[in-house]
Amino acid sequence: MEGLILVSLFWVLYFSLHSFLATDFVKRRFSSQWFRLFYNTVALLSLLAIVLYMATVDSPFVFGKTPVTDFFAFSLAAYGVIIIRLSFRQFSLRAFLGLKREVEDIEFKSGGILERVRHPIYSGTILLCLGFLLYIPKMINLVTVVWIFAYLPIGIWLEEKKLIKKYGRDYEEYRSRVPAVFPKLF
Repeated sequence: MEGLILVSLFWVLYFSLHSFLATDFVKRRFSSQWFRLFYNTVALLSLLAIVLYMATVDSPFVFGKTPVTDFFAFSLAAYGVIIIRLSFRQFSLRAFLGLKREVEDIEFKSGGILERVRHPIYSGTILLCLGFLLYIPKMINLVTVVWIFAYLPIGIWLEEKKLIKKYGRDYEEYRSRVPAVFPKLF
């Protein structure tokens, strides 16, 4: 039980740090390229620390694994990866990671996968998390997925505040017709 409480605390700290580092207050202290690199390095190292801690916790299985759950796990994870890859057709992966200078005045984009969903990276993340949980259905992973899913609406809200500030009416109109993470299929 102590491990579940600690991993919960780590996720709360991780998401708090994630949100704080994404503020304009922090961004102004770095050039745009160095900020992204710093932000992603901190996020990756923090995430790695949590995952390494999780690997040390003795956690019971929530349900049994079968070939069927493995099939669905791999299918969900594969679709998640595909969606995330499609997302980066609309954005520069290198700029996102901080490996290339980010252009400040990027035009508003709503084509490709963005015609179906506003936050496809989050959509892909949801599928990856569900796939991971099905593949290793341990209590600590369930707790992790719950915390990630609990943070997503907060992260979306914070991100959309910035997008509305940057793109104004164009983004508000887009937001009114395109769902956040679960696409309208028809």
